[in-house]
Amino acid sequence: MTVGTAEKQAGREWLLRPSAELTPLDEERARRELAEIAASAGAEGLPRLEKFLAGRGAAQRFLAAVFDLSPFLRDLARRRPQMLDILFERTVEQRLAEIVAAVAATPFAEGVSEASLMMELRLLKAEAHFLIALAELSGVAETSLTVRRLSDLAGACVHAAVDFLLRDPANPSSILSIVKRARDNARTARTALTREVWEAVNTSWMTLTGLLKRPVREDDLPDVLAAIRQQSAQVRGALTGTMLRNDGYNFARLGTFLERADNTARILDVKYYLLLPSVAHIGTSIDNVQWETILRSVSAHRAYRWLYGAEISALKIAEFLILDERFPRSLTFCYGQLLENLGGLEKEYSHREPSHDLARCAADKLGKQDIEGIFDVGLHQFLLGFIGENQALASAIAVDYRFND
Repeated sequence: MTVGTAEKQAGREWLLRPSAELTPLDEERARRELAEIAASAGAEGLPRLEKFLAGRGAAQRFLAAVFDLSPFLRDLARRRPQMLDILFERTVEQRLAEIVAAVAATPFAEGVSEASLMMELRLLKAEAHFLIALAELSGVAETSLTVRRLSDLAGACVHAAVDFLLRDPANPSSILSIVKRARDNARTARTALTREVWEAVNTSWMTLTGLLKRPVREDDLPDVLAAIRQQSAQVRGALTGTMLRNDGYNFARLGTFLERADNTARILDVKYYLLLPSVAHIGTSIDNVQWETILRSVSAHRAYRWLYGAEISALKIAEFLILDERFPRSLTFCYGQLLENLGGLEKEYSHREPSHDLARCAADKLGKQDIEGIFDVGLHQFLLGFIGENQALASAIAVDYRFND
């Protein structure tokens, strides 16, 4: 069907014309399920779609079979019949082009919360998958076209995620936002910093602002991430190498280790929910590669190899990242440093705050753990509890030292 024909028929006819015939597992059930979706369309104020689904043509038989064979597609259509109704106005190709453009624009929507942006992104992805599946099953789309559509969607999602995490000024956790706040805070406390620290922070801000001025191409992403790590390391080196061990230094290091512990815990938790698609892969070469990815993401690959050689073990890696006090990104190491910096504040101010006892309690709890016990309880449950306690400690420090006054 040409674009001109589609535009002429838009609003009057459904623009997906199935050429393939599918047979439902249960014809009576399939008709009943299609009637339920028609009722959902009526409830959503879509009388055009409701009337169409009540018909008896080839398109209705196709949809009834699809929804009987695929509970996933059926549930999507029942929850969001608008995805079917739009095909009175757009072809699948036209609607997918709109979705890809909307996904690319999602990170820079103004006046929208992060949660709302993530929800919108999920809805767009679900609609795209729904339409791609319908086109493939209908026989309208060849396999090569389906692959291209999925590739386009995946590319748009990756670019949106990269922009959101690196460049989005509305995202308070983006690299651009963090670097700007760090530079603003450093300028405010300029007289309390050494020249080396200020110059490192200011140089990082100028370098990264320039790098992130435009969208980051996929080919350039490794170099951009390497530059971010390098600039961060220079600030950290200037801080530890030139600052007096006073309250300013201790507060800066408290922020470092609270954030580092949180990051390590979350990255480790990701393994169980994103990287491993099936229980059947546990212990396989796929599983091992994924665990190595975890090590590299926290700059732990070389250190782990020094200790354990080529042996890749989920138990050993989790133990290394949680309990090994020699590794500077492990949870145990971070809490050892937190106690040291809180001790510096106690000595400086001659007063012990409630957050100090909270940190001591959390550190003692970590010290009593062994990795077998953690896995018996459940790694996810343990990490979830740790993240909550770590956030509670950060809030307690903010209250004790009046950060929000």
